[in-house]
Amino acid sequence: MEHINLSALYGPDVAQVSTVCQAIRDQGSRAPDSPALVWRDEEISYEALIARADRIRPQIHVADRSPVAVRMERGPLLVATLFAVLETGAPYLALAPDWPVQRCRQAMAQAGAQICLHDGSSVGSAFQDLPGLILIDPDRDMLDTSSGSIQTPAPGDGCAVFYTSGSTGTPKSVLSPHAGIFRIAHDPTLAYDRTTRTLQAAPLGWDAFSLELWAPLLRGGSCLLYDGAYLSPQDVRAAVQKYGVNTLWLTSSLFSAFIDDDPGCLQGLRLLMIGGERLSPRHVARCLKLLPDVRLINGYGPVEATVFVSAYDIPDGADTEQDLSIGTPVAGTTVYLLDGDYRITKAGEPGQVAAAGAGLALGYLGDSEATQRLFPVLPLGSGGAPVRVYLTGDIGRVEKDGTLTFLGRLDRQVKIRGARVDPIEVERVIEKIAGVSRAVVVPLPLDTANKECLAAFCTTETGATPTEAEIRSGVAEALPPACVPLSVRLLTVLPLTATGKVDTRQLVADLRGESEPAPPAETATGHMKLVQELLTSLLGHAVPDEEDLFLAGATSLTAIRLAAQLQNACGVHLSVAKIMSSRTPAGVAQLLANAGRAQAAAGSI
Repeated sequence: MEHINLSALYGPDVAQVSTVCQAIRDQGSRAPDSPALVWRDEEISYEALIARADRIRPQIHVADRSPVAVRMERGPLLVATLFAVLETGAPYLALAPDWPVQRCRQAMAQAGAQICLHDGSSVGSAFQDLPGLILIDPDRDMLDTSSGSIQTPAPGDGCAVFYTSGSTGTPKSVLSPHAGIFRIAHDPTLAYDRTTRTLQAAPLGWDAFSLELWAPLLRGGSCLLYDGAYLSPQDVRAAVQKYGVNTLWLTSSLFSAFIDDDPGCLQGLRLLMIGGERLSPRHVARCLKLLPDVRLINGYGPVEATVFVSAYDIPDGADTEQDLSIGTPVAGTTVYLLDGDYRITKAGEPGQVAAAGAGLALGYLGDSEATQRLFPVLPLGSGGAPVRVYLTGDIGRVEKDGTLTFLGRLDRQVKIRGARVDPIEVERVIEKIAGVSRAVVVPLPLDTANKECLAAFCTTETGATPTEAEIRSGVAEALPPACVPLSVRLLTVLPLTATGKVDTRQLVADLRGESEPAPPAETATGHMKLVQELLTSLLGHAVPDEEDLFLAGATSLTAIRLAAQLQNACGVHLSVAKIMSSRTPAGVAQLLANAGRAQAAAGSI
């Protein structure tokens, strides 16, 4: 049978490939007054963005194009600073504001970042000892040119460092090239142009950040910067109706939640890209029915291949009774399916997805062994010519129509709310906490592709009594929020299967049994009863009035869905942030009562 080699459907002319900074300056020259960014009702033109970057660039001292860390809240200053870093010839490492100092320090050390830029407002006292802190002054005199040497970057040079967790549990710094995001911006299926307006809401350290921010700017479009922490249906509706956003990216879980609770918030979009996790066919079918004018794209790709390896433009007549295709390769990308000996599989046979082309990362900074192992050069080209690929660890199959289907993972890595998490890394952190002898971390739900949270099961040393709060706090100090288990159980012994392995199914069954409380009392107030009914539906079990929702299995996605369903049920809007901070069903009911009274009072004036 003929070997399968999924060549790229499209590829930009090599002579036309540019860098992020060069392409944005070109757009600024063509249309200086066109809006590049929108922030809090203010439009920032390309000319204004470039002028601000020109004031910032002389303040950045770069040696040998080593990565420059940037720790700022989302806003125009962040974008101008990242742009200024790129113009020095160095890549940037965006440190998420909610990362603990230990993780920031670790990321900088691994990436080789010698300096960290900040704006003075988002860096607390705990961060003062980060290497090379530099306070950026956006109004500094442009005549000050005391910067280090400036080297014009090339398309293949490093653009951004994305910090991710590898299959061994060791964090990795992925260096993505300028050409990686450039090929996404010029992909004909995604069709970015001057009329494109995106919403930038993804965390700063994700490759989705590049998709939302840089892709539209490379084509002369614009980007609305999200001023919030948890994207809700109300936020999306305002972005579309008030600010003209027409292109949106959502994780699969968030997409499903929006379709369940408030599909109308997506009305008016031109293009909706979904990815990061397995896409729910049921929710796609409902979206196609309710929103026929919205193009749906199922995007697939690990960060090591810059955002997307392939994309599927879901047609109206798509088969939504089974897993949806992940499509065909995006521009400048080739996909191979390989067997265990790294040979191309025969037609119809599954194989490991190996990506090649302009989107491939330059490697893992500070980890040459992993770079050589996961980015090998293999004789896959015509006549056995050498081709550099990234071994994704994903299993795929080519269907009769030439599209790819995702079949699963080779290792334990999972994605939780779009963030890649390795339970091994979390286990190692927990086992360093005083009193913990062993930890097993399990992603939940156990039997579905989409994971919502982690549960940790720990045995303790003799006489030691670490608390669940201490364990969660210890993880929060070392790892990003998605890695913090939302449920922790201390056990005397871990249950084993007949083969001597930890019985994760028994652990999860015991967890569900322990957390099953009594249903809410019949005497509950109207607000409490509504909150309890919705929470029971969302979580699959009731939660006592004063119990912490997030220790009982709730996540930020639960809070987003609860806010949307409360709005639908009684017309009262509660912010996701307030629900997150209230913590308990009683707290949410009190918020609902207060908001209802305030709304009634406002209506009577």
